Amino acid sequence: MDAQRALLDELMGSARNLTEEERRGHKEITWDDKEVCGFYMVKFCPHDLFVNTRSDLGPCPKIHDPKLKESFEASPRHDSYAPRFEADLAHFCEKLMDLDRKVRRGRERLAQEVELPPPPPLPVEKSEQLSVLEEKIKNLLESVEALGEAGKVDEAEALMRKVLAVGFLKLQVMVFSSL
Repeated sequence: MDAQRALLDELMGSARNLTEEERRGHKEITWDDKEVCGFYMVKFCPHDLFVNTRSDLGPCPKIHDPKLKESFEASPRHDSYAPRFEADLAHFCEKLMDLDRKVRRGRERLAQEVELPPPPPLPVEKSEQLSVLEEKIKNLLESVEALGEAGKVDEAEALMRKVLAVGFLKLQVMVFSSL
């Protein structure tokens, strides 16, 4: 379908379906119009480079037409416009590189800020208290599992509340030991 449309555009012009009134207001687009992508005319458009990647710039808001590119290359004004388009392309690519550097520096700064210092070592008495509480929690959980398998759900729930209480006690020991 697109091939047929392109053939009709080539033979009859892009305004072939317009009424007489619409044709009067219609302006044929040329390569030097502002709506045409100068990057595409001279080399390539950066918007086309990273399609379907995380670095996708999105679609180019300007027109990319191979026929306009051909007419640009055949134009006698080609040599006067090409350096300007190339300079614009180089400037745009430099801006992209600057943005990439800023993002990289921001990520590095964020990675440095996120690194937390290791917690201070616990006193011996607190670490012994914590290991006793952890062992108690482990034994209570084994009992809860055994009661659950035996069908004694109420007793298992009561023991689970006890596990939560011991866990809260363990948390208190950890928090208050660091103060």
